[in-house]
Amino acid sequence: MTTTAGSTGLGEGRTPPGGASEELVRAEIAGVVLRLERAVGDVVGDGDVIVLLESMKMEIPIFAETSGTITRLTVTENSTVQLGDVIATVVGGADASPAVPLSR
Repeated sequence: MTTTAGSTGLGEGRTPPGGASEELVRAEIAGVVLRLERAVGDVVGDGDVIVLLESMKMEIPIFAETSGTITRLTVTENSTVQLGDVIATVVGGADASPAVPLSR
């Protein structure tokens, strides 16, 4: 399951100043946040897991759909999300760095 990138509040297809793109990561299913895999300030790559949701007794990863830096997380562990809720904001640009490996 993947996430849906949405508008930024700047209007569809708009880009924040400085040439960086901003993508909203949204929940494609209602559920409970099982685990935050990334934090604000982390650099992510396209396809990196940001949050793990639990829904209908299944674990559902929510992925970044663009490379960049997480500038906002709107959920916490054990919080409930509905379909379409914004989970995170990822800001990136042509010079976005590769993702940082997870340390466990």
